[in-house]
Amino acid sequence: MLAENFSLYSTLIPLFMMAFGSVILLLWLFQPIPTYFLWYAASTLCTGLAVLIITVVSAQVLPTFSFIPSTLLFISCAMFTHAIHLRLNVTTRWAFLLVLITIAESIYVYFSVFDEQYAQRMLVLTITITLIFSHNLKALYQVKLKQKLDRLLRLSLLLLSAVIALRTLYLFVVLQPTNQILSNNLVAAGTQLIILCLSLLMAGLLFHSAYQDIFQQLQKERNLDPLTGLLNRRALEERLKRLKQHSRSRQNAIILCDLDFFKQINDQYGHKVGDVALQHVTEIISKAVRKYDEICRMGGEEFLILLQDTPLDIAIQVAERIRSGIETTPLIQSGQVISMTGSFGISFFQHFDEFSQAAQQADLLLYQAKNLGRNQLHWQQ
Repeated sequence: MLAENFSLYSTLIPLFMMAFGSVILLLWLFQPIPTYFLWYAASTLCTGLAVLIITVVSAQVLPTFSFIPSTLLFISCAMFTHAIHLRLNVTTRWAFLLVLITIAESIYVYFSVFDEQYAQRMLVLTITITLIFSHNLKALYQVKLKQKLDRLLRLSLLLLSAVIALRTLYLFVVLQPTNQILSNNLVAAGTQLIILCLSLLMAGLLFHSAYQDIFQQLQKERNLDPLTGLLNRRALEERLKRLKQHSRSRQNAIILCDLDFFKQINDQYGHKVGDVALQHVTEIISKAVRKYDEICRMGGEEFLILLQDTPLDIAIQVAERIRSGIETTPLIQSGQVISMTGSFGISFFQHFDEFSQAAQQADLLLYQAKNLGRNQLHWQQ
């Protein structure tokens, strides 16, 4: 039953893969991890088990039981593909995969039990795995990916298919496949090493992608206001530090906007409606400015808009567009029409070293607008 020249050293790689997959699955019991990690771990576990069976069982007996490792490999490839699809938000067509694996396994069993043909089994194995990896290739390459690691994961499916195809070509052209190849230590060790390296490479990409997601989420929580999604004071200060280092002398504008009598909305309708009102105003401001303009929620119902390289008349037009939008676009909440207005102070500066003084000037102008009747603009002459 055991393979010729069997030794425990030959089982190190499959046992390591099984242990590696098991550790990730156990980690899920103690710490929430992304779902695609669970599918990857199950895939690694199945692959390790399949390689272990191929390694331990002798070449003479293996054809009778070869449907077991082949089934495990097919399932492993399907789970691995699904893990990548989950990461990249692509749908896995499980019905297609189930039919494909069933047909492939039937052919594989025929050439294992009824008409033992190693070359045909290798061909079925290669074609099936390639089809599994690339079964939804169109959707996979239509999805827009911002991160380089995600694009590498997408590319990895093609690379895996290419490696499998090249290995099969090597076996067919160079080694002239026979059942004796199964007992060739060099071929077996090479195959194990390739599988292990690819598995660890994919684990590295997935772990790095997950780390990048966590880092970006922490950055988002640190720098963005959780209610409106706008910059907070901390993020604005960091942005200003970078602008001081790289900006040149040009006219920039600060628009300070404070919603009028906002406390009355909270008192009359509740703080939940007040939160929705702030989100409503955020949307109005975002539509009125350019994509690269900075919008910061300074706290409460006060917003700061930084317009770079903007002349006086344009800054006033932007502020008026926001003021008019707030006044003419009431919030409709549970059938109630909630009208709002805002007061504005606008100041200008040339160098970002002058930002603090300009912000104070805009604040004074804002309170002038408040004291003189609200729902109006006051700007630095």
